[in-house]
This record gives sequence, structure tokens and C-alpha cells, in this order.
Amino acid sequence: MSEAGAAVRTGLVNRSFRSAAKLDGLGPSELWQLRDLLSKIVVATRAAG
Repeated sequence: MSEAGAAVRTGLVNRSFRSAAKLDGLGPSELWQLRDLLSKIVVATRAAG
């Protein structure tokens, strides 16, 4: 995967995290778990790319 592609994907993950943070019913621990999971997906995608 190109650096540009990785940057776009990271931006999408960050945007998704911010959107998820606005959802009702999710506490800080759930949000951190979600962000950690999304970060792992990005890292795995970059490694495979």
C-alpha cells in the first residue's frame, strides 16, 4: 500500500473514531477498545500492503 493510501486509511479510522465517540451508550473504556482495534486493523493492513 502506498503512503498516500495509508494516510487516507488512517484519516478514515480517525474520522470513524470521532464519529463513534458521539454515539450514546459508549463509555471511555469502550471507545479506547474500539480505537485500539481500529489501530490494529490499520497496522495489519499496512503490513500486508
